[in-house]
Amino acid sequence: MPDVHGSLEALENVINSLPSHEIQATIVSSGVGAVTDSDIAMAAAAGARIVAFNIPCERRILSQAQAERISIHQHQIIYSLVDNLKEIMADMLPPEIIKEVLGEAEVLQLFSINVRGKQTEMIAGCRITNGKLARNSTLRVLRGGETVFEGTVKTLKHHKKDITEASKGLECGLALEGFDGFQAGDTIQAIKTTERRRTID
Repeated sequence: MPDVHGSLEALENVINSLPSHEIQATIVSSGVGAVTDSDIAMAAAAGARIVAFNIPCERRILSQAQAERISIHQHQIIYSLVDNLKEIMADMLPPEIIKEVLGEAEVLQLFSINVRGKQTEMIAGCRITNGKLARNSTLRVLRGGETVFEGTVKTLKHHKKDITEASKGLECGLALEGFDGFQAGDTIQAIKTTERRRTID
């Protein structure tokens, strides 16, 4: 809701030109003048937000919007309005998933051990080639450059002794929860997964 028709056309052009390859800002309704009760009702029905440019909003209207859980974004500078819309759109995007490799190991051979004298557990005999693998790491198994499994550590041993981590150069025995399909030559990576908020340029 801008103050004059010239501002309305400029705002519509700006909103319609925002990046839209993943998410798009859609104008449900537009007009000139103060925000009204019917604007709030329409925003509530459409699940939309109200953008007010260069106009004040009555306290009654702000209270009604709050009661209806409708956001009213008030701006006097068009660049501030655009930045605000980009922030809103960015918050709606799924975060960027970043996986950092903390360590790598090569599977040298496979062997099995008896667990509590009953079960047989497949162990991958590995050598740590870079960084370290820890007992609480998330690990992924790579074969031919493709991920064949990602999960958590079940067993981490050195000379039959349980250990909490294995660093570069150390040989260890490793088992993963829910996976026993190791092959000699597999690469095992310890990874840290983080989420990063997306931005809209």
